[in-house]
Amino acid sequence: SKGEKRTISQEKSIISQETKDNNESLLDIAIHTGIETVEFNLGIISNISSYLRIWAVSLAHNQLTIILHTYTIGGDFNIIFRIISFPFWLAFTFVLMIGLEGLSASLHSMRLNWIEFNSKFYDGQGRKFQPLCFDEEDEE
Repeated sequence: SKGEKRTISQEKSIISQETKDNNESLLDIAIHTGIETVEFNLGIISNISSYLRIWAVSLAHNQLTIILHTYTIGGDFNIIFRIISFPFWLAFTFVLMIGLEGLSASLHSMRLNWIEFNSKFYDGQGRKFQPLCFDEEDEE
């Protein structure tokens, strides 16, 4: 009953009896907890690697910018050559950087959608995938 006081040894014996009665369910809980722990740790590693990938892309972007500047307009050229070549350098740099950044952003968004999003929420359960279709003939 609620008002009844028990000693620690009585509590241990009650827990021990419940453990014997539910030994299989405790094993199931332990296995499930172990699996959840492994999945959680893999998720942490996955998230860390995603951020490291983004960091590596930013480092590559920085290095590419330094190289382009050093070997083009930032070299040891006279001022007239720099003034004349600046519009070409600017156009080339913008096209290259915007192209690479656009490609990088597209690839990262596709990866996030296909791998991260679908692995967390999609559960096919062995059914054949049928894409969304608005044809009225297919609905019949």
